[in-house]
Amino acid sequence: MSTASSIRSPHLFDSADNGEDFVIHTSDDQHLYVVKSFLIFASPFFANLLKDSSPEEKYQGISVWRAPETGVTMTALLRLCYPIHLELKDVLLPEADLLAGQKYLMEGPLNRLRSMLLNNDSGGPLDKEPLRVLAIARRLRWDDVVQCSARALLRTPVRSFPNIPELEFLSSREYHRLQQWCWACGDAAEKVVARENVDGTWKTEDIQRLRPLFFYRSSLMGWVVGGPLAAAREVLH
Repeated sequence: MSTASSIRSPHLFDSADNGEDFVIHTSDDQHLYVVKSFLIFASPFFANLLKDSSPEEKYQGISVWRAPETGVTMTALLRLCYPIHLELKDVLLPEADLLAGQKYLMEGPLNRLRSMLLNNDSGGPLDKEPLRVLAIARRLRWDDVVQCSARALLRTPVRSFPNIPELEFLSSREYHRLQQWCWACGDAAEKVVARENVDGTWKTEDIQRLRPLFFYRSSLMGWVVGGPLAAAREVLH
């Protein structure tokens, strides 16, 4: 029986050396060896699939189930299912479509990913890659994560938004709305500074600190400006 300490190999799903007893055959002809009990615990879909019996098809003597997803997608999802230490780079693999996790009812594994994305520590994803987090959250329909990452994104000038592959998860209209909202937040902050900075004590860089205050979300990706002046004064004094 595999344990958490025995499955830390970077080639986690390449063989049955650690007691793997189930194979997932992906759409691009990869064979991923997995521990059935981990999969059953993480996914009601697989728990139901394997409840009474295993698929009749065999590969190297092990039961096989054919997945319509690619090996990259299934590898990312399976890593979330395993009781091992993970970093975002282990899960956010190029071309992995994590939305498939919702189809397989992987609520626990996806909540694990949500917690990783919402890490607001210095150097965490919200701090370093808020636009990437926003795009991934939009793909996964996580409105709360979209909101948090949008606020974190206000610390980045619109002209400095990175060109990342995950932007394909946003429509051109959504990306335009996001940019317009960020500009509007900056404009609102500038107006507060201009109106309140009568004694010259506020500095130009204070605008950047003000921008996250001017946030109001009326509907998904439908951004408008609002924000209490009192809160702005509290931040700057």
